[in-house]
Amino acid sequence: MYTLIVKLKQHTPLIHFQHDQDGATLRASEVKPKLDKFIIETDFGNDFEKCKSLLMGFNPKKPNELRPKFNEGYRALNYKIRIEVGKKVDSVKLQSESRTNSKGGKKFYSFWRKLENGRTEEFPLLLSNMGGKDNELELMNFSLYEDVKMTITCLEEEISEALAYWIDVFFAKNNFGQRSSKGFGSFSVLEVNGEKKDFPEEELDSHYMQFKLSETNPLFFQNKLFQTIDFYWKCLKSGVNYTQYNRETREYRYPKRYIKAFLWTYLNQKNQTWEKRSVKQSFNLTTGREKPENPNPVSFARAVLGCPDKFEYRSMGKTVTIAHNEDSRSAEFIARVPAPIFFKPIVNGTSVKVYLLVDESAINELKRKSNRQFVFKCQSRLMTLDVNPDVVNVKELIKQYHQHIKGCRWGFENRDRDYENFIERYDLDGSIWFVPLDFNWRKVIDSPVILK
Repeated sequence: MYTLIVKLKQHTPLIHFQHDQDGATLRASEVKPKLDKFIIETDFGNDFEKCKSLLMGFNPKKPNELRPKFNEGYRALNYKIRIEVGKKVDSVKLQSESRTNSKGGKKFYSFWRKLENGRTEEFPLLLSNMGGKDNELELMNFSLYEDVKMTITCLEEEISEALAYWIDVFFAKNNFGQRSSKGFGSFSVLEVNGEKKDFPEEELDSHYMQFKLSETNPLFFQNKLFQTIDFYWKCLKSGVNYTQYNRETREYRYPKRYIKAFLWTYLNQKNQTWEKRSVKQSFNLTTGREKPENPNPVSFARAVLGCPDKFEYRSMGKTVTIAHNEDSRSAEFIARVPAPIFFKPIVNGTSVKVYLLVDESAINELKRKSNRQFVFKCQSRLMTLDVNPDVVNVKELIKQYHQHIKGCRWGFENRDRDYENFIERYDLDGSIWFVPLDFNWRKVIDSPVILK
């Protein structure tokens, strides 16, 4: 019997449906399948002959019996995982309250309470609770522990050696639980059988953000961290608009508080444009304040960074749904296109380094599809647009984005009453939207480099 004792550090909360239960943490049932796939790909090159004797269910009398399953994706190595936790960080927990809707029914919402001015704000990127739940127990919440220990037991020395060698890289390249791609559920390896492990930065092909936060309360600290990720992502993909248009005066109250998504700039440089204008025109959603039409060819470019299932135009009371133009029973059907950019936060005291990892598997899958047409529908109207996966080179996009950020003057020049009025009065969908302005964004992206 071979045993590995792996000491983990949890950097960001897990979004957990059993958050109130003692020991609700990283689940072995989520870790092991990912780890098996990673080890078989990295250490054995996805070669059945090299790893067949290490698979669960291997029969030496029928050595090729598992080959058909393996060819269909079977990746279960013969070892066991047990995960134990120490002290829980109790302060990293959203509060809940019930609200009565217009029909007299109740829904439960989660929130965190900001100390200054008694304002209430929603935690960014946590989508599970945004629409409310009929039962308070259905609300998702956070699980964060100071100490996490993983015990791995196996009969084969070859498995033990492979796991001991690769386990730190595996955790560096993966997060866990809901919203893992946006930085939740980030862990790293501190020790393996008492041997200290440094974070394997050299194994990552990545840009990064690096900054310090002054917050001492763990919940506020995590909130600031995810504000940063949220703001970074919006300014890359969709843009930010806090201008407050006054219909009576036909003027913008805060004209400088508009940030055009860098994706639009990137596409324009390639003589392309995205779908925003075409969608608005097709469904009578224009305001008359749009700039002159872009003459470049249109594609559903934002889908390459993650395809939504709808666009909501709340001020006009309309929703545009989005679906692949293919029968859902077909092998060609695209159920979802996940974001190819993956955020990996590593916290060291008050310093944070957020690695931006790129997973192009979804884009490569798109390229293999012969039909990449999506249908947009609003009420009785329809329109179609193609997704062109070749229009965005994700690594090139990030590199240019970071150069762009270093020249930006985002945020407010003075933290004065004008800022306080803006935060208090600008209310979208019943919640305050985040603009992380307490640090210089040019310093956040001070020294981005390709590590590999």
